[in-house]
Amino acid sequence: MRNGGYKWFRIFLYGLFCVGVTAVLAVSLPQMLLHFYDAGYQDRCGEKVSLSKILEKNRLSSNDYQIIFEQTGLGRQAVESLRDRQGYQKDEIQAFQTAIFSKIKIECRATSPITRQDRCCSAEVKKLPIAPIEDGDILISFSSHTFGWRHGHAGIVVDAQEGLCLEALTLGSESELKDLDHWREYSNFAVLRLKNTDAQERKVIAQYARDCLNGVPYSLLSGLHGKKEAVSNCCGQAQCAYLIWYAFAHFGYDLDSDGGRIVTVADLAASSLLDVVQSFHISPEAFYRFEDDKRSKSVKIRE
Repeated sequence: MRNGGYKWFRIFLYGLFCVGVTAVLAVSLPQMLLHFYDAGYQDRCGEKVSLSKILEKNRLSSNDYQIIFEQTGLGRQAVESLRDRQGYQKDEIQAFQTAIFSKIKIECRATSPITRQDRCCSAEVKKLPIAPIEDGDILISFSSHTFGWRHGHAGIVVDAQEGLCLEALTLGSESELKDLDHWREYSNFAVLRLKNTDAQERKVIAQYARDCLNGVPYSLLSGLHGKKEAVSNCCGQAQCAYLIWYAFAHFGYDLDSDGGRIVTVADLAASSLLDVVQSFHISPEAFYRFEDDKRSKSVKIRE
């Protein structure tokens, strides 16, 4: 009986091992394939067209802005900011078009035993251009993925002049200030900005994030325990998207587009309170329509 029992126990352990190996292979396969995620973006953004005549105009029409957005990923605010710069040259905007249509290679790198991140390599563009950044802008990317779930990453610009971004990075760490230049390496990213607010109000939100949300422990369970609200000056724990949500919710702006318990990067991307300043290799379907007048008001969740 003992030998028989031991034999069945070994069979059970062997079966359990086989199930474990199969499960690891099953979840690893999507990871190995996901670095092809952005390869078809250029097919979706259509044919490259010349922007010279449009960019030579003194005033741009709504249709002009739409064409520029489709060709460069630059929203109206970014285009106006670039055109208002002293010594502006149309080549500055055309550089974004070159980046959008350049041939890129995606490198899928491990950032943890279970998480990977897609990095962009382009022989034509040495450094991906980022639109003029302002304090309080939100940076998002869908380049990070775990077990096939492309959850992405998010950060808030707390000092545009110094190029500093506050981010919650990974389990076992605390939110910290990072040089926003590293966003240029992601296979896709977007810059979002709170609608219908002046630069001073967004600067106040950014300063609050820097002063009160730096050093917050990382947690995947943010929002699951207790009431989801941001009434305290300090956030007890947060993952990247929740940290951004908390900063804006503290001032009455609810950026969680689906209103669920967990805030994701996709929830931020789809928020009707945010404008798309720039989008690089993120499908337009991730956002609300560019210039949707029905969703153009920033409505506070409390006064």
